[in-house]
Amino acid sequence: MSESTAAVAFLGVFFFFLVAAGPVMMFFIRRGMPWGICQRLQRGWPYVTSRTTYTAGAWNPARPLGPGNDTPNEPGRATYTLPSDGLVHILAALGGLLIAWLGLIITSAVGRARQQRAG
Repeated sequence: MSESTAAVAFLGVFFFFLVAAGPVMMFFIRRGMPWGICQRLQRGWPYVTSRTTYTAGAWNPARPLGPGNDTPNEPGRATYTLPSDGLVHILAALGGLLIAWLGLIITSAVGRARQQRAG
């Protein structure tokens, strides 16, 4: 195999993985978005957990979507549930305390409109 053939093959494989990585990354990014969490709860998942760190909190359903919506930025876990009352409940273990919030279900249309504007 000549060097030019090897270079073309390498570039082909490189671009394949570059293009194939996009949908995979979007799958994992969408899982942590508010509409992704609500969708999983509506599909019958008993709970959805999210990890919180010093740099990132979890989605807080008690606040409107937008900047500053997260829970406090402390290491811990946030657990979302959807009981029969139809509200999203979040229980977060932050700084040794258990904190609870509740809010409305977010539909994908709300999230996608903002995502499309950003794109």
